[in-house]
Amino acid sequence: MIELKYRTSSENEYETVKSKIKASILMNSKVIETEEKPFFIAIEAYGPDSISLVIRFWCLSGDYWDVLFTANQHLKQLLDSNILLAPNPPVTHVRNIS
Repeated sequence: MIELKYRTSSENEYETVKSKIKASILMNSKVIETEEKPFFIAIEAYGPDSISLVIRFWCLSGDYWDVLFTANQHLKQLLDSNILLAPNPPVTHVRNIS
């Protein structure tokens, strides 16, 4: 089983995020999805500007690294194409007191 943690902007609609991620990962024919080994995605936590997701899916142990790296590449492509919005990076405010 492969487990990924993924943060997305809270501006994204959850069902859209879920379907886009699932479709992207399942493009890899080495990913296994059966009744006994289902694809799983759920909200793990909420942040001030983001949603943390946990994504779990299966592959054969010999395909693990290829499937993992391909899944990460596909998720990055979703961000780069603006299909999914990335969360805003944390901002640090520095105040100079004289």
